[in-house]
Amino acid sequence: MYKRLNWSKEPVSSQKLNDMVGNDDYLYERMITGYYNVSGIVRDSGLEIRTGFVKAIATEAGSFFVSHYYPKPFLPGARPVVLVAVVSSGPMLYVLGTRGLDNRAVPDHRGFLTHFSQLRPAGHPTKFVGGDSQWASYIAIAPRA
Repeated sequence: MYKRLNWSKEPVSSQKLNDMVGNDDYLYERMITGYYNVSGIVRDSGLEIRTGFVKAIATEAGSFFVSHYYPKPFLPGARPVVLVAVVSSGPMLYVLGTRGLDNRAVPDHRGFLTHFSQLRPAGHPTKFVGGDSQWASYIAIAPRA
């Protein structure tokens, strides 16, 4: 269990040191871990994660791109791994993909494009409703400096 510690000018007690070690253990056991292997860069620590949602737009088109910029960009030159998934209150007949901004193949430190494409079997909606009912959730991971 995490314990709040206050430091003062008084000598450090063994109990306070034990509580500090306990806090370190608590944080270590609950930290997010990951593994990054891109373009010869392999890391299992010092990673940053960004998550969020990209909102679909209302359109009659069968597919479209939505650009998404991270609220807090990764370091310049980073090549984050981005995964997207459908979040929808309606039919889930979508294919999602990502690419980098400016139609690059790989997302960069600024953000990415999400490609929404809808499969349209007979009897299903023929347009994207957009708004608050169709989204793509994402998780992006890249190394810190």
